[in-house]
Amino acid sequence: DKENEAEASTNNNVDKVTRNYVETLVTDEEHLNSMRLFAVEWAHNNALIFRTKKHPTKSDVSTIAPCSLFPSPFPRQPFEQALAVQKAMNELYFRIGTDFAFLQEAYKDVIEADDHFRNMMDMLKSVHEEGIKQPITVIFQRADYMLNVIKGQNGEEPTYEIKQLEVNCGSIAGTSLDRHTAELNHVMLKKAGFHAAPEDLPENWPDKAQIESIKMAWELYGNPDAIVVIMISDHSQTVFDARFFETELDRLSDGKIKVARVTLKECAIRCSLDENSKLRLDGREVAVLNSRYSALGFVPGVYAMNARKMIERSQAIKIPSAFVGFSCSKKVQQLLAEQGMVERFFPNENDAETVKAIRQTFTGLWSLDKEDKATQDRIEDAIANPNNYLLAEQGMVERFFPNENDAETVKAIRQTFAGLWSLDKEDKATQHRIEDAIANPNNYVLKTNMECGACNYFDEQLANKLKEITPAQRPYYVLMQKLRPMPIKNIMIHPFTASKIDTMVSELGVYGVLLGNMLTKEVKHNVQQGHLLKTKLETANEGGISTGTAVHDSPILF
Repeated sequence: DKENEAEASTNNNVDKVTRNYVETLVTDEEHLNSMRLFAVEWAHNNALIFRTKKHPTKSDVSTIAPCSLFPSPFPRQPFEQALAVQKAMNELYFRIGTDFAFLQEAYKDVIEADDHFRNMMDMLKSVHEEGIKQPITVIFQRADYMLNVIKGQNGEEPTYEIKQLEVNCGSIAGTSLDRHTAELNHVMLKKAGFHAAPEDLPENWPDKAQIESIKMAWELYGNPDAIVVIMISDHSQTVFDARFFETELDRLSDGKIKVARVTLKECAIRCSLDENSKLRLDGREVAVLNSRYSALGFVPGVYAMNARKMIERSQAIKIPSAFVGFSCSKKVQQLLAEQGMVERFFPNENDAETVKAIRQTFTGLWSLDKEDKATQDRIEDAIANPNNYLLAEQGMVERFFPNENDAETVKAIRQTFAGLWSLDKEDKATQHRIEDAIANPNNYVLKTNMECGACNYFDEQLANKLKEITPAQRPYYVLMQKLRPMPIKNIMIHPFTASKIDTMVSELGVYGVLLGNMLTKEVKHNVQQGHLLKTKLETANEGGISTGTAVHDSPILF
């Protein structure tokens, strides 16, 4: 009885989370400024920091990483749905990366329109024909979702569904920042006197799962003298995160794991292959190479492409293999939305629920490469109602889960899909979809195959782009259903910028890690661990943290 009374007392002391609860936490401008100063100084004390834009190659000075002051409200059921399907997403893209015939089929039109994709496919074909020297690969994945609000009828409360925006398997970095953001948000709640239930503030350790998987890969390689290489860009703002990985690997291995940090350009100069296809950096054998470059979002020169090919031909364990990194485009995403594609990769009966769960996250995605009436109608609608769509790169689930036992897996995956339409066909349906997007650009988003949300077109810009591109250029794009996110109130912290309460919307990113054998297709390790919210102003189309239009954030569930 006393335990029940204590529990009831605790529950009574929990404050209610609403979409606009942040408005009750700050009393006036002086209070806000005081809270902001505390948060900025806490961030510097706890490595929630970036290099500065003024000194992008120097670590002597730093600035707070853009973040929210408090955690943002997020519905519990969609959050748990996204977490539950992540292991299936990890395996789906792992299986896609092992199906080179599928990748060739998926990009056959894209490579005609884009030099980078053609060069990448040529490189992968060469490596595939030569034979994969190192079958073990590790995938760091982040699946990004947006809440889609479904308005209630007859005064009923709205309902929420998650729809997938994109899947990233390449340049996954800064995960320690996501952990620190959640920690800061929780500290600021307490400082503001808000009593949250522990179950409403999910723990967040994405960096832990990634660091542990690097250690697992290093151990599997089998040479205790071989090193780990973390490959970062020349002007990376997340170097402090990379350094944290290095120090943690040293701690976890009792100093046995040695880490080197290089850029792709430095790798091209300092790395070599020996007669046994071992990758060497300045003569030292490389066991694991964690690339923080995207296979899709970064267009290298000849030297960099040669370095990528050398890495892929080597015995080093890649994080990830370029075959997997190349599988995360909008083109593949759009193809997966087609009937039977998810099932291709989950063919067993036992996977039915997994497939269903995946599909439930899909946004409306429509290919534009057919010439039938349906495609033409979709194009015309997107042209007429562009606010309802997003034009994106196109990206099949059943193909990779073809067994009857995979039915549930396919179902779970498909539940996350949004509407996606390819533009690479010249049939009537594609033409109709293009015309609809031009007439209604607010119903669509036009996306390219670049990873991490690059090169999206919205509204009138979308309509104008569709008018400009030629049929030969269309395979480079995908048309996506535009979602209606849930607006909330929060406060952003940007360096040297005053903060205030604003109306915002959030994207949910869910992290996963998989370690598997690309030849046997055996999965040795598969986990979901960690998440982030990326929050932007409601009026902003793009939401990039590095570009200054969005901030690191964390959820408080309701």
